[in-house]
Amino acid sequence: MCPQITKISMCPQITMSKRKKIVLVTLASIAVLVLLFIGWHYIRFLKATSRMKVLSADLDKRVTEWEKKEYKRQPLFGQIIKGNAAEFYQEAESKIEDTSPDGWREVADTVYYHPGSISPTGKVCYEKNKPLIEIVRKGTRADTYKSLLNPRAGFHAKTPNLLNPRNIANLMDLQARELDNAGQTSEAIKELCDIIQFGDDHFYYGSLISAMLGIAVSAIGQEEIYRFIVSDKLTEPQLNELLGYLKTLIDSYPTIDDSWEGEIIAGGFGLKNLSEKSGFWFMPYEEVFTHQQNDFNGKIRFMFTYGWINRTDIINASDDYTAFIGEMKRINAMPYPQAKAEKDKFDNTVKQLNNYVSRMMLQNISGGVISYFDNLAIRKGLYILTALQIYKIRHGAYPETLATLAPEIIPDVTLDPFSGKSFIYRLDKDNKILLYSISYNFKDNNGSRQEDLIIAPNFRGYRK
Repeated sequence: MCPQITKISMCPQITMSKRKKIVLVTLASIAVLVLLFIGWHYIRFLKATSRMKVLSADLDKRVTEWEKKEYKRQPLFGQIIKGNAAEFYQEAESKIEDTSPDGWREVADTVYYHPGSISPTGKVCYEKNKPLIEIVRKGTRADTYKSLLNPRAGFHAKTPNLLNPRNIANLMDLQARELDNAGQTSEAIKELCDIIQFGDDHFYYGSLISAMLGIAVSAIGQEEIYRFIVSDKLTEPQLNELLGYLKTLIDSYPTIDDSWEGEIIAGGFGLKNLSEKSGFWFMPYEEVFTHQQNDFNGKIRFMFTYGWINRTDIINASDDYTAFIGEMKRINAMPYPQAKAEKDKFDNTVKQLNNYVSRMMLQNISGGVISYFDNLAIRKGLYILTALQIYKIRHGAYPETLATLAPEIIPDVTLDPFSGKSFIYRLDKDNKILLYSISYNFKDNNGSRQEDLIIAPNFRGYRK
């Protein structure tokens, strides 16, 4: 019996010993895996630290080339003024008087919704800030545009004041109406065209958000021009004058190349600056991506949500950012049908990027393509609408087709930038017109206000 007793008494000891070994082996394996994980990330971190120098050198070269850029141009009308348009605009924005938020809101409401009157509060705001208009108009006649952007400021450089230029454009819109009411309609037309020029210059500022702001500013002048055209108050000489200005604005429509290049530099510096603040243990993520506290618990939550993110990912994101923004620059230069197809591929590729920082930086950035083409389509449509009004004055009715406008009124009928074909034009039995672009979905929706870009009879621009 003894051997049996011994066997029974030894079993628990053997079992415990095995358990301890299993636990120890497991803990050792975990420790090794953790060390390998940390070691792998540390090696990548060292490589990223080395890449920071290369990135800095590349960005410095880009800034050097950027700072050489200077745009010479002829004004739409009037005497050329020596100087940099950007400096005139900066001066005007720096002198804005914040009479009250209500004042600016009343000015905007008058422009957008109540064109016939302005409230006392809005009137005070308008009168106090009216001197800014002449400063901006000098800028539109300046012979040079050289960006004042400092791309080394990184993310801060990309974000201009979004309200000031629109507020000044609204003031200019109100003054144009004032001039028209005083019988100075030709001067009013010039001021509206100056608003468009003011907006176009923002493409040269050097970031995508500036270009989109410029489109919003241009749209203020373009929608008011629409109101002037359809008012039936303009004489044939005034319409011809406007036709010439619109043709110049179409022919000189700025490319968005400069905006994409500025975006590469400013975004690159933003990521470089962020990478310098980031150590091996997570980046200071709250500065760019979230509003969470940058504490230990916050970083743990962040890691389990998005993975281990530090300097390595930021430097890799910088490479992605430069490459992808460069790709958008290429896509934007294409005719819209090709650009749309490439844009869709671009968006899908961005969604599949493994690097969380890259995805955050690049998501939705392709939306500027549609806005860019939309803005061009609006002014081309207004050009055609002006020609239609001239034809109506001469012949007592609108033409049956747009082709009839050339060469009597205009040399050729400009095409819809979305389709590369003619704008859609219809004439009903009451001699009322329907004129529109097929817009971004590349499909004729029979003049739907939700899908097509309507020029007439009910203009649908950007101003909501």
